[in-house]
Amino acid sequence: MGDIEIKNGVIIGKKGELFLADGQHRPLDFITGKVDVSEASIMNFQANLVARAEHAAGCGARHVHLVAPDKHTVLKDSFPIDDPIILGDIYRQRVRAPFLFPTEKLRELEHGGYGFADTHWNWRGRLAAVEDVVLGLGLDETMVREQVEALTKLIRPRAEDVAGDLGKRFKPPITQANETLAVNWKVHKFDNQVTSGNDGRMNLLISEHPNAQGRIVIFGDSFIAQALSLFTAFFRDILFCRTQYYHKEIMVGARPNYVLTENVERYLSNVRPDEEAPPLLLMAMLRGNPVNYEKKDLEAFSAVLSGHGSRYKGLVEKLKAE
Repeated sequence: MGDIEIKNGVIIGKKGELFLADGQHRPLDFITGKVDVSEASIMNFQANLVARAEHAAGCGARHVHLVAPDKHTVLKDSFPIDDPIILGDIYRQRVRAPFLFPTEKLRELEHGGYGFADTHWNWRGRLAAVEDVVLGLGLDETMVREQVEALTKLIRPRAEDVAGDLGKRFKPPITQANETLAVNWKVHKFDNQVTSGNDGRMNLLISEHPNAQGRIVIFGDSFIAQALSLFTAFFRDILFCRTQYYHKEIMVGARPNYVLTENVERYLSNVRPDEEAPPLLLMAMLRGNPVNYEKKDLEAFSAVLSGHGSRYKGLVEKLKAE
């Protein structure tokens, strides 16, 4: 590793940026070629994407898959390891099924659209990814450009800095400049209140933006979860499920017009087949993490997972009257 500086499981970049080194998915081992991605993982990814597209089409929904690039993939000039192995590029070369991997788009942004002390995107990075997604889903290009411009104007700097997920590993914490984006239209939010852990979390957003239409189901991780408010400029209903899998039972119940599946790049280190997916509504409890629905959340999820019928229409009328 030569003179590479690694502290607290964090790689220190050439300009001081923080990059992830450790964790369950062993990013440093794959970056350096110490471990190779398995053939089974690549084949699982290919099979998953093909089956997801076919099932979504059968449900009358358009599907795209997004691989959220890891920070080192985009900020290669600042990353202190020369010629890192890029998992997303390996998959682009080996997988025939299409997927989004917006490395070039993110490189056009300051800091690549990432927080200085965080593994995740800042608001500009999130917006760039969401723009690629909605265009990939076939939304009108002119409308999308107009909404992206309007959303960009809502990004505001905050006076106080914040410690990102990597910055928190240090004492004192390493902080980064902070921005906020608050939408100026009404959004109704619901949550299944998972008490701990991540898998099986569900968020439902119902938007009153004048241009919002249709329903999107999103199966993904924290990268896209942090961007949910941006989708409210495009879609009326946004149902997010924290999971690595595609859940057919959610598709059949929700009957969406669109479906997005997403994973961060480092999760490509071990892609599992969708056939292994447990029922989404039991996923958190099967992981030992109870859910604690409030009555309003139960009613909202029940309405959306019943399709577009009277239960859902009643929910919308009730929300409009609030």
